[in-house]
Amino acid sequence: MVCPVCLGTGLRLELECGWCRGLGVDRKLSKEELVGFIEKQATSQGFKIEMVDAPKVHTNGVECSAFFCYQTRSLTVAKHSVNFFENLVHEFCHLRQFSHGRPAWKNSLVDGEDACVVVDDFLNGLMTDRARLARAIDKTIELEWDCEQMAHSYLSMVDGYTDDQLKTQQINAFIYMRFYRAVQEFGRWYEPGKDFHVMGIHHEYAEKIETLPSYNAPILQEEIDVFKKCFE
Repeated sequence: MVCPVCLGTGLRLELECGWCRGLGVDRKLSKEELVGFIEKQATSQGFKIEMVDAPKVHTNGVECSAFFCYQTRSLTVAKHSVNFFENLVHEFCHLRQFSHGRPAWKNSLVDGEDACVVVDDFLNGLMTDRARLARAIDKTIELEWDCEQMAHSYLSMVDGYTDDQLKTQQINAFIYMRFYRAVQEFGRWYEPGKDFHVMGIHHEYAEKIETLPSYNAPILQEEIDVFKKCFE
């Protein structure tokens, strides 16, 4: 198994990292152990984890299942969201990206502003520059893809987390990237209650994922047709 922080590079980025010290190398972890590790690491770095008793949360006026904010030093997750556990791990990986200054995090600025904030500004009508949106989407996709690969390494260390579940996580990660291309195409976020999990898009992608372009390629018309139901 590979340390989610080091990702097999051999770099020891954090002395308190359990996996860098060997934890998880010789045995799997329970979900409870991983959640405990996340809580301990977040707290030790001055971050607050907020579990919201709802299916969705909002950041900058945009509906989502979870979000990380380094400015308020918080990690927020909707307790009743689809894939709650995976969402928690994902947002913790954003914390890791930030605290370790991973390249994808360092490169996620558009003219000095966070790419995700640029996207939110466009969605909220505060910015209308499509070219700037495209640059922000490109950087957001790279940031999120790096985060998903870290999350995959964490999840692979969880006892009882099956190969099928890991495959599903990777498919969902791919769809998540393609969803951002759909946002770029439609120029807006999904309609409330119509995220790709709810709309069953996972199943449509799972059947033809091998024939689709890479996670960051321009979107295809057939993908636009699939995502359309999220924006109607």
